[in-house]
Amino acid sequence: MDVAAQHGWLRGAEARESCAQLVADGALSPDEGGAMAGHLARAVAEHALAPARDALRAQASSRVSVDGDSVPLLELVVDLPLEPRAPSRARVAAVEAAAERQRPRLLDARALADAEGTRALAALPSRPDAGPAPDALRTEAEALLAATDDAANELVAAAVRARVAEPSPGGPRWHDVLAALRAPALDGQFASASRFRRIGASLAPLGFSRELGAHVRVVGAHGGLDPRARLAVLAAPHDLRIAAPTVEHGLATELSAVDVTGRALALSLGSVGLPPALARPLDASVARTFGAVLAQLLADRGFVRRVLGLTGRALEDVTRAAALLTLLALRVDAAVVLVRGQPSADRAEAAAVWLSRALGGARIPVSLATLVALTPGAGAARFRGRRGGLALHVALREHADEDWFRNPRTSALLRALAARGGALGVEAALAELGGAPSAALERCRELVGR
Repeated sequence: MDVAAQHGWLRGAEARESCAQLVADGALSPDEGGAMAGHLARAVAEHALAPARDALRAQASSRVSVDGDSVPLLELVVDLPLEPRAPSRARVAAVEAAAERQRPRLLDARALADAEGTRALAALPSRPDAGPAPDALRTEAEALLAATDDAANELVAAAVRARVAEPSPGGPRWHDVLAALRAPALDGQFASASRFRRIGASLAPLGFSRELGAHVRVVGAHGGLDPRARLAVLAAPHDLRIAAPTVEHGLATELSAVDVTGRALALSLGSVGLPPALARPLDASVARTFGAVLAQLLADRGFVRRVLGLTGRALEDVTRAAALLTLLALRVDAAVVLVRGQPSADRAEAAAVWLSRALGGARIPVSLATLVALTPGAGAARFRGRRGGLALHVALREHADEDWFRNPRTSALLRALAARGGALGVEAALAELGGAPSAALERCRELVGR
């Protein structure tokens, strides 16, 4: 998107008309033209979002007043879920106030980005990885929430009781849930300093070490308030860069790092003959599925015992916590799809409703919910990828047995899916393996049924 910022004509009608004409003349295949059209529309949307994103980045390094002291907001976000007792009202209020300052700007920017991006896509070919129609995807997201509501409510309540010294009688507060999910007792298993070396070693049995070593680099921290790692695609499949998060949330950050490594791996396996628009797919639903299926390994007893070497209480604690985080991440992605489907004027209130439900009934203010739901740029693609990762786990197990993470057949299957880049969507990829997105619910039941 930096290129689009420097070359404004890419965001204009001329570029879109040229794309459509190249497809009409046969100079671009429909798949390549659709992929290129998607990138042009994303450039328009990202340009509209840029001011709000810049403000969020600037806020990460700002200071806030707490009980008369000036405290770095980044430090507050890191420390809040680690407090052994409920954090002071002033500390919670400072975080909520910081989010509220960004809410109006983000709502306006997201509405503009959606409108301009949709207009930019009009009359252009559909990209091959576009996925189900928005209405169908929202139906699937709501059905998934309904099917997992009871499990999520029960598991979140139990996690809060186990971690928070003074749970609220009126239902879990957002910071109570954050503290419960943070699980600092597991930090010793997932040291941040050796994180990406450890992840690379754990994936070595699948035979991808050469691609990871040659094409994927870790380049330091991204400096934002997001505890997730980020992937920058400079030139797929040869130059992929991962930025670690500044905010450390233990196992949750570990899961994110595995997820991003899986996405980078998938893009590094794209055929060298792919056109650039397909080598760097807009939705990247297959790449996101790679990330999601590999991150699930931390909830797999066999993997955690055989590859990570954990046994006894440590094995049970890690796999149980990873299963809950996997379920809640999918539910949050489903909630984001539902929020994005609302009219712009209704999104803030809808965000609080849907995210509260996704997080087991947590009480979350409109300001924070808005940031969670509207900040990511690819809400539908994230849901498709996460859901696809759960379904792919089931398919790989059927093709390569329970220890698919050590089976050479798995490597061949994954390479075949990744080779086509953005020319293949996750739904079609699952169909090739005899699976379907609906298998994600089966996997959810396995994760929480224990």
